[in-house]
Amino acid sequence: MYKLFSWLSLIISILLWSISAVFADNVLLLFAFHIMWISNLLYTLSSARKRFIFGVFNLTFFLFVMGRITMSYMFYGSFGLDYNDDIIHKVFSIIMVALVSIRALYAVFEKRYVAIDKQRATVNTNNSRVNGTLLRKASSYLYCATFVFSVVYIMERVLYVQATSYANYYTSFNTSLPSIFGKLHTMNEIFFFIYLATNPRKKEFFIVAISFLAIGALGLGYGQRNPIALRFSILVLIYIPLRELFRRMGEEQWITKKYKFWITLAIPSAIVFLSFWGSVRVTNDQSFKVADAFISFFDSQGNSARILAETILNWSSFPTDRIYTFGPLVEFLTNNVIYKTIFGFGAYYNGFTIEGALRGWNFGNAVSYFYSPYHYLNGVGLGSTYLAEAFKDFGYIGVVIISGIYAWVMTYAIKNYGKNYFISGIVLIFLYEIIYAPRDVALSFLSKIFSFTFILAIALIYLTYRFLHVKKIRHGSLSSDGVKENK
Repeated sequence: MYKLFSWLSLIISILLWSISAVFADNVLLLFAFHIMWISNLLYTLSSARKRFIFGVFNLTFFLFVMGRITMSYMFYGSFGLDYNDDIIHKVFSIIMVALVSIRALYAVFEKRYVAIDKQRATVNTNNSRVNGTLLRKASSYLYCATFVFSVVYIMERVLYVQATSYANYYTSFNTSLPSIFGKLHTMNEIFFFIYLATNPRKKEFFIVAISFLAIGALGLGYGQRNPIALRFSILVLIYIPLRELFRRMGEEQWITKKYKFWITLAIPSAIVFLSFWGSVRVTNDQSFKVADAFISFFDSQGNSARILAETILNWSSFPTDRIYTFGPLVEFLTNNVIYKTIFGFGAYYNGFTIEGALRGWNFGNAVSYFYSPYHYLNGVGLGSTYLAEAFKDFGYIGVVIISGIYAWVMTYAIKNYGKNYFISGIVLIFLYEIIYAPRDVALSFLSKIFSFTFILAIALIYLTYRFLHVKKIRHGSLSSDGVKENK
């Protein structure tokens, strides 16, 4: 039934899209991409066990890209975008292209990469030479060792904002901690995801997961809602379903009635709480109505459509020698001492400065400056979205290509998760970044692994694992190939 309605709604959406192009009707185009989004959800539900990652991406897409438009049209009869009809039409067209391309390319890659149950039951892995228990211990030891550094790293920001203001954090904050604290904070996440990839039991998972969520919750103290929301999403909406999908016969069940009950309760509660926290963060206004929470939440989060509109409006103002899609990689190279010494890359420009906006590679800085120089220089920015970056650099084809990359990662995860502990950990990191891509830079997931911090983190895990492995061999509980010996 879901499959039938998915295809019917897809056909209706494409027809409305075609008619809206002929008559330049933005209302028809509005309905077209909303029906396309519903079609994507129905496509997810037609095989939810294998398409849940695709579904989560579409939910975050709605939240960050479509939410404000939808709420404004439903309750106020407007699009929520104060721009002329031509700009709005182009914004809606980009949204439509993104939704159609992610659906089409996911379907293409799914046929190649998504395994049927028989294949999954007999899947070969590359884990036979790696002792999962020892790797889990190694990653958990390192995670615990860096946990305190991560807490200190975040608390410094919390204390600064409490003493000054949220806006001052972006314009005036300078850390007094050694740079190693920031690197260890980044490593802490990497160690956690490798730990998850070793498939810990539920009891172990929940203990470590709570600490991971606690670090995200600390971010609320300096105005950051996204860390806790993203950490919740990757754990509850992606990792747990992944574990259930690849659960072997006799293993403990991950998707239970309790899980479904708490998810149903937690998501609306989280929306209300995060909406309240956002109101307090910006205005310090304690007068908050739960009835208005959902509208204000989607309105405050759905800023990506405005970023798209500002990209189109200020098209001619952007530097012509920048490919912002590759910005995170370029900025990493220009801000890395080792790379600069070896390859001699140019200067790095900080955000919320004129130089950062006009000469840097961060798209969010540029579009925020063109939107409002005053607010930008005072620490208030628009942020970014993969849609705007891809469209600015490569047009509609760029949106299709980036959507295809995301679709490939999602289908690859469904087919290959669990074959290799390290690759599975990296896939989790990729998914962690991709579900936020509608409100973030296009290739942020690649910038995570193209760094010395990531390489060092993986090296530390491997060295710790080898140390534990040798120690076990010496005690006679393991053979040299990592297999437990029977005595």
